[in-house]
Amino acid sequence: MSRRPSDAPKRILAAATDLFAAQGYEATTMQQIASRAKVSKGLAHHHFQNKQNLLLTIMLAFYKEQYEALREARDLSDDPRQQLHDILEAFVRHINANPQAPRITQRLSPYDPDVVEAMQEAQRPLHRLVLEKVSELVPDHGPQSGRQLMMSFIGIAQYHITHGQLLAPLFEGDAYTPDIMEERLQHLHWMVDAVLDRIPTPREGS
Repeated sequence: MSRRPSDAPKRILAAATDLFAAQGYEATTMQQIASRAKVSKGLAHHHFQNKQNLLLTIMLAFYKEQYEALREARDLSDDPRQQLHDILEAFVRHINANPQAPRITQRLSPYDPDVVEAMQEAQRPLHRLVLEKVSELVPDHGPQSGRQLMMSFIGIAQYHITHGQLLAPLFEGDAYTPDIMEERLQHLHWMVDAVLDRIPTPREGS
């Protein structure tokens, strides 16, 4: 308890992030968070009120930072396909640098309606940005539509982060080495081109 009081919020957030990712939101208590952060439970409640507020603080900051990274990536090119590649690369690099967030969302079950609503609202700009780019390259509806491909591409990126430990035998015991992470990114780029090359653009299909 000898740490500087001004560091407390940051340490509480770091402790909550680690515990939510490791053992799940529902299984984590404010006492566990306080103990890991080396603060009193009362101080943790003083700064963040409750566990739900902690979760939302963590996740909303993650989505805001992610959106900024994707928006900057979109502006690197004027070509829609290259923009999609740049956006997805920024998405992958961001979750690779912040792997706890997708692991936290994976463990959010059963869902709290208030949490879901807040997180849906935070993700809406992200989805709109990605969907806008994908939709310039594919049909509006059906199995080749932008929303289907957006979910597939994002799913490819996130699955490796959330299930890498289970997949370790496929990667000689460690699915998270820098070489493997880069290989997964290049695989995603290859998948994007392989899929888009087989789908007529909206103009070609009209």
